[in-house]
Amino acid sequence: KRRSWPPTNGNGRCAPTPVCWPGPWSGAKSLFLNPGGVFLFDVNTEFKLKGLDRQAFVRDTEQVYCIWQAFYNPKSRLCRYVFDLFERGEDGLYERFREEHRERAYSAEKLTSLLCQAGLTPVGVYGAFSDKAPAKDEERIFLVARKPQ
Repeated sequence: KRRSWPPTNGNGRCAPTPVCWPGPWSGAKSLFLNPGGVFLFDVNTEFKLKGLDRQAFVRDTEQVYCIWQAFYNPKSRLCRYVFDLFERGEDGLYERFREEHRERAYSAEKLTSLLCQAGLTPVGVYGAFSDKAPAKDEERIFLVARKPQ
């Protein structure tokens, strides 16, 4: 499934959602960056996805009641999220919807390699909202790459 990126002037991109979809990784290849443009994105780490395994979450608002569970498979490195949503209609009755999302765990090394394959120059890998290298128990990392001049 193709992702649509927010419009920019070509000098920089910031991915609005994690780029860990499970299909062939071609996200960086589809970026339209000017030479010297910067691509900044974040991903959930395998540490975080492992910690989500078999966890259940609930969100209750006036309009929607949502229950979701996460299931992590270390062999495939896929985390599957199953959402059951109950949306209140104008008549006050709830309609049930089910969604499933998948997210693949990539190591920083693998992502750096993929960025290089896509013709981008890695600039850095950082812990969440930090200018330091990620810790082993980091739940989210940020990667920065630049399109060569």
